[in-house]
Amino acid sequence: MPLKKDSDLSIKKICMTQPANLGKHPKGLYVLFFTEMWERFGYYLMVGILLLFLTDGSGKGLPRAMGTDVVGTFIALVYLTPFIGGLLADRYLGYMKSIFIRGFINGRRLPYHRLTR
Repeated sequence: MPLKKDSDLSIKKICMTQPANLGKHPKGLYVLFFTEMWERFGYYLMVGILLLFLTDGSGKGLPRAMGTDVVGTFIALVYLTPFIGGLLADRYLGYMKSIFIRGFINGRRLPYHRLTR
């Protein structure tokens, strides 16, 4: 990227002369790490509970092979559907139309959500 002004050059000099903060992470990184860690923990815990519910006698009572097939399909769809939605949004709908459609879906769902409480 070519420099356009002398001020850009002075900013680059200041940035290059500052010592690197090695070993110091931003404070928000710890919050992000623990949030992601607990989100993953909760997801895999719920997948395990789903398998137990599907195969346990007090749950659905499915055979273990069928229960693992259902859970495996669920896990595959959890990762596959956002990928398909992203392809659809990028190739056909576009940025603004995708946001509008998602907002419309959420807006239509809100009155029904409030009625069920």
